[in-house]
Amino acid sequence: MAVEVRCDAGVRTVTIRRPPANALSLREYTALREAFSATDDARVCVLRGSGRSFCAGQDLDEFAGLLGEDRGRYLAEAGEAIITVAASPIPLVAVVNGPAVGAGALLVTLADVVVLSPAAWLSFPEARLGLPLGLSLLSRFLPPRLARWLMASGERIGPDRLYALGAADHVAAEQRLDDVADQVVSRLLELPSSAAAWLYASPDRGDRAQAYRSELAAAVTR
Repeated sequence: MAVEVRCDAGVRTVTIRRPPANALSLREYTALREAFSATDDARVCVLRGSGRSFCAGQDLDEFAGLLGEDRGRYLAEAGEAIITVAASPIPLVAVVNGPAVGAGALLVTLADVVVLSPAAWLSFPEARLGLPLGLSLLSRFLPPRLARWLMASGERIGPDRLYALGAADHVAAEQRLDDVADQVVSRLLELPSSAAAWLYASPDRGDRAQAYRSELAAAVTR
């Protein structure tokens, strides 16, 4: 299964499993949309990538060669997965074990708590690939000037700088990554449901989902 979903004791764990780098084809996008629209009893969601990569983003082999309406339909379907994650009302913890690129990095921007390993880094090459998508989400995650530069340059941003900017909550050695993530989840589960809703199911959820939907609609019509 390319996206594994497990729900236990109020925690929904979503793991992207598509070796070698967890790239996202339409199959994974569809599975992510289903995972984040599930009607289970989860109070916290944890997003992970298997192996040594968090998520390499768009499967470029699948996307290559699509033109016109086919390209638009593809972007719309893939984008619905990002929108569904953006609108999800429960706290999201991203456990980032390695590179997160493109759509994979956008998933990290949607997390309420970000736990990084020293091997993690984010990169946003969409604009350089002719896909002007994601600035609305990235500008909520990082200072807008930096967000625009990362989109323009395609440069990587690593764990130390993300932590210094307040975009990551923890940087943990690889052998402690799971322990730190478990501690974060335990703290979130201690919150009363009303407090979790106040903190994380705010109007910002809908605002960011709508902002990305607007970006997507503009990209589809180009």
